[in-house]
Amino acid sequence: MKKQDSIDEVPDFILPDKESILNLRDLIVQQMSFFEKLLDQNGKVVCITKKQNEVEFKDIFQDFINFGIFKSYKSCSASLLLAENFLKEDSQIIIRTIYENYLAIKYVSKTPQAVFHFTYKDLGVSANLLSHPVSKNGRMEKNKIVNPNTGNIESFGLGVSKMAASLESENEVELHKSFYPYLCEHTHLNMISSGNYRTRENNKYIYDSLEGYYNPFVYLGYMLTLIIDYLISEAGISNQNLSKKMLVQNKKIKKELIQFLSQYDKEKSIRGLVENMIKRLKEERKLKNLMTKSVSYEKP
Repeated sequence: MKKQDSIDEVPDFILPDKESILNLRDLIVQQMSFFEKLLDQNGKVVCITKKQNEVEFKDIFQDFINFGIFKSYKSCSASLLLAENFLKEDSQIIIRTIYENYLAIKYVSKTPQAVFHFTYKDLGVSANLLSHPVSKNGRMEKNKIVNPNTGNIESFGLGVSKMAASLESENEVELHKSFYPYLCEHTHLNMISSGNYRTRENNKYIYDSLEGYYNPFVYLGYMLTLIIDYLISEAGISNQNLSKKMLVQNKKIKKELIQFLSQYDKEKSIRGLVENMIKRLKEERKLKNLMTKSVSYEKP
């Protein structure tokens, strides 16, 4: 397999806006370092360390949010590594995972009882403890489950659109309409994304195009600001010194992103994507003060 140069090794004249993207990359790396320190100080597993009859709702809630945050951090690291090595489509596939994690975390934080969709119901189906009902024509109804205790039919699964619609930020709700379908185009074998695998002359398929190399850095930077906004302003971080550093770093990332996106040719962008992303980046977030010794993921 031919070795692909990393972004640091490719000459500036080949990559448009390389200086700006490297600045953004460095800001992301620093924020990821702060993020890692936060996770190292937290992340206690609760449910499976207790006896079954001792597990409380708040334990299930905390374990789910912790899992989502830790998973998102690891996916951010993977996406960055791929972006730095010009595997931009695959980097953006992982960004879709990060985005879906974010939506789930936000939805459960706003609607705590929804945690059972991701825990009790999902685990029950995977372990064959819960089953899907069968319709009159013999088809399995995968959007429903049978409650084994009551025999009642209950809904199963939460749609991405429903979770996105519950977001507090109107700009995020609007952005979802263009951002999520775009990420899905890279995830599936959708011919609309085939241009990423062709030469400029569109006469040959290739696997090492540098076109749009900056996209995953922009979208990863954006997703990281959303996750950090959630942690410092909604969940709350007891280490106020670290929280302040993450807030300041988030502002730097947002400023760099706004500057880059403001110069972007909107005619080449998906309708509404750049505009709504800039609007969300301009939204202000404040620190949530806590008196506890660990990250608080409980609703007040």
